[in-house]
Amino acid sequence: IRIFYAQLDGLAAGWQFAVKRSKSPDAEIPKEDFIWLAMASDIANFGPQDLPTSERDFNTDAGGILIKYVNNSEEIDNLIGIIHSTAAP
Repeated sequence: IRIFYAQLDGLAAGWQFAVKRSKSPDAEIPKEDFIWLAMASDIANFGPQDLPTSERDFNTDAGGILIKYVNNSEEIDNLIGIIHSTAAP
C-alpha cells in the first residue's frame, strides 16, 4: 500500500513542478483527485465478474493494479489482495 501512496505523492509533486514551470499559480487540483489520475488507465479493466479477463484491455506496458477479495475460511479473517505494477514509457 505504501508504494501506491508514494506514487500519489510523486504524481502531486510532478504536478506542482509543472505548475511552477508554467507560471500558472492559480492552477490547482484537489489532493483526492490525484487518486483518479493514478488509476484512470486501469478503470477500463474493471468490470463484471462474468467478463473473462482475456476480453479486457490489459496493457502490460502501462502498469496496473489488481484488487482481489479472498474468502479464506471461517477460521481465518478474509483478505484483500492488492497487486500493483508500474511501467514507464
